[in-house]
Amino acid sequence: MQGKWTRLVRPTIQFFLVVFSLYVGYTRVSDYKHHWSDVLVGLLQGALIAVLTVQYVSDFFKQRPPPCSQAEPAEAEQLECKPNPQPSDSHHENHYSCSGLA
Repeated sequence: MQGKWTRLVRPTIQFFLVVFSLYVGYTRVSDYKHHWSDVLVGLLQGALIAVLTVQYVSDFFKQRPPPCSQAEPAEAEQLECKPNPQPSDSHHENHYSCSGLA
């Protein structure tokens, strides 16, 4: 969608959904269908799921900048040259360096 008014569509929908959820929670308590603490916990659970969804799911399909492919040569060489572990002299030791029963 193109146009100046389209940037207000998402916040408007979000506003009305939040207002509707608060209205439903209020009417459930006022009609004695649920206790106020149950409605409050449901509100907090919904808010937590909404925050996690926005943080991890809604940005999933957005384009990200490409990762930096040029690493410093000294740093790359240092990562590639790892020391090899030396085998132990005793054949009766396990990997915890405890003497085995042989």
